[in-house]
Amino acid sequence: MEVWPGMFVSQIDIMIQILPVADIYKEEIVIDDNFGQRQEGWETVESDTESAFFKMGRYIMENKTDDTWNYYHKELPDNLGDNFIIKAELEVVENHKGFGQYGLVWGFDEASRALNKFVVSSEEQSFVVSSFERNHSFQKHRFSDLFFNYNTSGKKQFFSILKLEGYYYFFVNKYDRPNYVVHASHLPMFGNRFGFYIEPGLKMVCESITVKKLFVNPKFDGHIWMPVGEDLMPIGSVLLRGN
Repeated sequence: MEVWPGMFVSQIDIMIQILPVADIYKEEIVIDDNFGQRQEGWETVESDTESAFFKMGRYIMENKTDDTWNYYHKELPDNLGDNFIIKAELEVVENHKGFGQYGLVWGFDEASRALNKFVVSSEEQSFVVSSFERNHSFQKHRFSDLFFNYNTSGKKQFFSILKLEGYYYFFVNKYDRPNYVVHASHLPMFGNRFGFYIEPGLKMVCESITVKKLFVNPKFDGHIWMPVGEDLMPIGSVLLRGN
């Protein structure tokens, strides 16, 4: 069972409240693209405006334009369902402008008129979750905030998008609570494609990207029925994390 750690604060004390989210009885890896071995479906290109290629087990992407964002994407399985997790680690290796965002996009079709993105800033520890039109003239939903990166190396940035029982959970750290939670209606799935987002002046690399399909017990009613342990956590449960 997956449970979500919430917080209740009163004037006299502070207590942790554990709220159950879903009963996940199975996880199935549907995409596990280690770019040293699996590269099918990902674009390779070399031009004056962009570059994307595979080298030494990494997918290397560069946006050479001055004012146009770019993306590299492939198709998600048709049977992915409504409960899934997408996760990857990205590393910016060149930043010619000193700013710009990079991250993941999902939920769009070949025409790509509308997309969802989960990106971080290359110059500060901030992130954005947005549903937007391709030319950014209209945004259906947008949220941004600062975050603390627990990666002591300071190089790779973790991304995890979890869709579970009608809500999205966004993580920028593997073992921390989600940085943002929002109802799925704010980030509609316009199609079944996903991939990487990169803004002008940035060059980034990725070693792998993983997608898991989650199988959820439809009879789960939100009540904790299992006995609890000494830590007052239901026995057999795990905290909701991005990894």
